Amino acid sequence: MPDFPPLAEKVDFPPGRLVDFPFGRRVDFPPWTPPELSTTLYPTADARVDQANPDLNFGLDEDLSVLTFLLEEQERNQRSFLKFDLTGLPSGAVITLAKLRCFCRAVEELESGVSDAEARRVTDDSWVEDEITWNNQPAYGSVEDTKVPAVGWVEWDITSWIQNEWAGDKTVSICLKCVQESYDDLERGSVYHSKEYDGYDPELYIEYTIEG
Repeated sequence: MPDFPPLAEKVDFPPGRLVDFPFGRRVDFPPWTPPELSTTLYPTADARVDQANPDLNFGLDEDLSVLTFLLEEQERNQRSFLKFDLTGLPSGAVITLAKLRCFCRAVEELESGVSDAEARRVTDDSWVEDEITWNNQPAYGSVEDTKVPAVGWVEWDITSWIQNEWAGDKTVSICLKCVQESYDDLERGSVYHSKEYDGYDPELYIEYTIEG
């Protein structure tokens, strides 16, 4: 009887490598792909700011407004700010997709390239929901995504910004504003539910994998 080699009690299958088995058989195991996971986060703070009322705080308001308006040469634009805490994500998470989702309850006098809603980076996370006003709002940065608003859920792809903040302080701030502010004497733009509204809270939807 042939002298067969003893059977191994355990065989490890390294991903992406050819494995030599006894008797000359070779098996190619494809690289291991980590499973895609997802989570939805809700804002720790959100508020609109109103240029017509530059020292008033609207942190407890049920609306987030993104409006462009110029009335009798007075600028009356409105922007909205949102903040999210990423520390609930598991250690080792690799973010592959991130979308800001807000429920639009109304649109007004939309004009293409004017009232479209931009999602912009905000690097200063020190603003406070019940203190932020037009006069003390943090500066906004580069545009992550721009959407034509419509009643219903509106989504902005902000993946690169979330990846950046996940690698940093794990707190994310975002500003929503119209592409062209102070455009004309018609109030143009969109209005969204804030977290103070009973239902339809803003969301940060994230897809990720786990390293290792």
